[in-house]
Amino acid sequence: MPSKSQPISGELCPPRVILIPSAGMGHLVPFVRLAAALSARRIAVSLLAAHPTISQAESRLISSLPPSLVIDFPLAPLDPSLFPPSSDPFLLRMEALRHSAHLLPPLISASAPVSSIIVDISIASNFLQVPTP
Repeated sequence: MPSKSQPISGELCPPRVILIPSAGMGHLVPFVRLAAALSARRIAVSLLAAHPTISQAESRLISSLPPSLVIDFPLAPLDPSLFPPSSDPFLLRMEALRHSAHLLPPLISASAPVSSIIVDISIASNFLQVPTP
């Protein structure tokens, strides 16, 4: 059974997990399944949905989720001069996520205290402070 978080007021609240998937259905679908599994165990879950999405399939899946589950995450714009026009949209999304990581703290702290953050690989380097070229 998951442990409960205890805010300063002394009142127990359920653990809360933030999920941050990368672009693509192969990343999003497992995170949605994880959200369902955690919710079934009475764990409060929020899924950060980066916007704009890469595909119609992503948009449809995100829009099918309960609004209480989704936190909209508008990505910071990338400088198009840094990327060739033929750049893969999924690689651009991963770079946009990494580039937008500094926008996460206000989104995450805007609601109940967070017990855990599960991050897909695309922005893990920001959390681990891995240098980039």
